[in-house]
Amino acid sequence: MSNIVYQIVTDRIVKLLESGTAPWKKAWKASNLPMNLTTKIPYKGVNTWLLLSCGMPSPYWLTWKQVMALGGTVKKDEAKNFQVVVFWKQLKYDKKMSDNEIEERTFPMLRYYRVYNLSQVELPKDKLEKLVPKVEVREVNEIEECENIVKNYKDCPEVNFGGDRAYYACLFDKIQMPLREDFDSDEEYYSTLFHEMAHSTGAEKRLNRFKATDSHIFGSETYSKEELIAEMTASFLCAEAGIETKTIENSAAYLASWLKAIKNGDKNFVISAASRAQRAADYILNRIHKDN
Repeated sequence: MSNIVYQIVTDRIVKLLESGTAPWKKAWKASNLPMNLTTKIPYKGVNTWLLLSCGMPSPYWLTWKQVMALGGTVKKDEAKNFQVVVFWKQLKYDKKMSDNEIEERTFPMLRYYRVYNLSQVELPKDKLEKLVPKVEVREVNEIEECENIVKNYKDCPEVNFGGDRAYYACLFDKIQMPLREDFDSDEEYYSTLFHEMAHSTGAEKRLNRFKATDSHIFGSETYSKEELIAEMTASFLCAEAGIETKTIENSAAYLASWLKAIKNGDKNFVISAASRAQRAADYILNRIHKDN
């Protein structure tokens, strides 16, 4: 039965590609990246990844000193659960040159701070209302059939939430997703999650489509083919859950965008990707073992 579903979805996507698709639309709005609550300065570089990867619910962070200055406290059971952010401070010094002139030089010194997520502290209500901007949050509803698919994926990587990007980090075997409420709809949330889950099936320890050390240049034909496989897999899983009618047009548009990176934009690549996507979908659905 699953093969029939996969074929129906493949045929429908190819038909959409042949008739033309609208430009692909990102299905979520950009959340605030991790930032300091008092300064509103976003963290950069490795600090962004460090703070996103710990999966905290708020994008706002504070040092212990800042919490105290605001008249707040760190929750008793959270005192030892701090995160560390690092930065390079440029220190100045004077260097005497051979002609006895003094030249100002700088050298970098690595510094670090311990920070707490807003959810780990308690602040006076008036300070919270002043510092935390009010945002309209979309109501999130779980779709039972989709949740069952996620639960069926027995060796699914850890999924972290936050930021404005969705991706699978093969080197760390982790999935990063924007917050659920940032998606336009519950269906688009699951479609995106299924896409990243599909990428994770390609790991060497699963279906072995790539190795963690492989270098896939963004936009290359190799990368494009993996994107086709992942999006086809997501489409198949959406069909399994009965939500494909709300996601398939954007999926077709996404596939069309990646076909441009493949020579001649050949739609046969979609059919080729579908055969590998079927295996990925069945693996997530726990219908096959990686060694089969």
